[in-house]
Amino acid sequence: LIDDDIVQKMVTFTSLLQDAVMVQRLFGQAGSPWEFNLRDVFRWCELMVSENRTSFDDAGEFVDAIYIERFRTEADREM
Repeated sequence: LIDDDIVQKMVTFTSLLQDAVMVQRLFGQAGSPWEFNLRDVFRWCELMVSENRTSFDDAGEFVDAIYIERFRTEADREM
């Protein structure tokens, strides 16, 4: 299983991303509105567990699949 501390950091990341994209509108406006929430964290956890990669260092390996690929523009995907 994934350590509670790692899951908390994943939740924080998702919350900060939601704020940056939907509240502050810093990037990701093409294709919006976006919704980043606990469903994404659950998917993220499922991917980590299914790949048997549950360390903090492994968590970043799945950000692209869960979040980045949703953005419509290359500039947004590079943020």
